Amino acid sequence: MRRLIHKLLFQINYALNSATPKQDQVLICEPWNIESNCVEIANYIAEQDQRPVYYAVPKRLMDHAKRLVHPKVQIIENETLAFKKLFMRSKYIFAAHWKFPKYYTKDQSIVNLWHGVGHKKIALLRGKPGMFANFTVATSKLTQRAFTDAFGNPIETVMITGYPRNDLMLRAHQEREALKRRMEGDLHKYDKILIWLPTFRTDTIASHGTDGVAVDNAFQIAGFDVVRFNNLLKKYNVLCIVKPHPLDVQRPDDQAHSNVKIINDEWLWKQGLTLYHLTACTDIVVSDISSIIVDYMLLDNPVICFSTDFDDYGDSRGFYFEDIENWLPSKLVRTETEFLAYLENILQTGIDPWEKQRMHLKEAFFSYHDANSSQRILDTVFASK
Repeated sequence: MRRLIHKLLFQINYALNSATPKQDQVLICEPWNIESNCVEIANYIAEQDQRPVYYAVPKRLMDHAKRLVHPKVQIIENETLAFKKLFMRSKYIFAAHWKFPKYYTKDQSIVNLWHGVGHKKIALLRGKPGMFANFTVATSKLTQRAFTDAFGNPIETVMITGYPRNDLMLRAHQEREALKRRMEGDLHKYDKILIWLPTFRTDTIASHGTDGVAVDNAFQIAGFDVVRFNNLLKKYNVLCIVKPHPLDVQRPDDQAHSNVKIINDEWLWKQGLTLYHLTACTDIVVSDISSIIVDYMLLDNPVICFSTDFDDYGDSRGFYFEDIENWLPSKLVRTETEFLAYLENILQTGIDPWEKQRMHLKEAFFSYHDANSSQRILDTVFASK
């Protein structure tokens, strides 16, 4: 009975959408979080184009979104009647997740600004549904093929343009000294800033299950000796900013360690910043298999892939590449002792031992190294209608 009701509601909504005249406007759908790809494309359209642009987010995120987007971008609450009407009137729909109304019609263009480019299996590759889109944004022939496999759309609809969030990151990198002065925490007093971004393990929001081994600390490293780590950071006057995955348990800022700062999305949003503003101001990234290790290659800074549960993660989540370690921009570091030695060597010598591999992978993952991805996307999408 429930399935029959859903089918009937879909048919009604589809009929209403088909009968609704489309306006030359853009709607960006955000179901859970504020994604940097969506923020950047909204701001770019507002600044460079005359089309109205609407940004739909959950009610709890509306005030945060207003700090991040251009005044011309109209913020609305998603999953409301007003949102539904707006969806039916909009010619262009941008989304970074699966969750947007499925009763779209052929006179609308759905653009998939997927929220990650990386090494993990997603969608069809995990036995889950694909994601229809008239256009899917990719960064190179490599990711074009990966997204074709993952989402099930024809390869000719997967456009190699680059990601909007990397436009933001590359511009912010040019302004990093001013941004560091603007951020909380007196970041200028440190010689280097390290950002640590563990990927998803488990959540209390969307019940996605668990990938790898969930650990009750911000680093996602069982038994991690933060005092030992902090002492190494102090030795070289380095600050480590740790930001857990958005779906992970959100922890408050830990002031117990002089050179370690734990933040969350709200810490950034309250300052009118995204993760990619912060990332652009750092000198080294530490992660496991988060897509940030791919984006970060554009900054030509060292990457450290550190994971003590890498095999468990691969067994539960799955990797796109069979020879996964050959596709990492870092040596895969598996123990705390090895990690601290690897990091100290970089801090002491200023040399990234994996630079050659990192530069090779940068060319494989990115056809463009500039900050013009948003314009390439719009040139393709707007020309289609």
